[in-house]
Amino acid sequence: MDAQFLIQAISTVGFPIVMSGYLITRMETTIKDLTIAVNALTIVSEKGDK
Repeated sequence: MDAQFLIQAISTVGFPIVMSGYLITRMETTIKDLTIAVNALTIVSEKGDK
């Protein structure tokens, strides 16, 4: 992203919305990794209950 694009986006929709979009895209991979870890722990827990 270049500076001109960010300035235009902030002036169009507002700083909080631009920051929210940025943080969501940065955190997407972390959320996917956490989902995989929770699913793996669920499987391990279910195997331990038997």
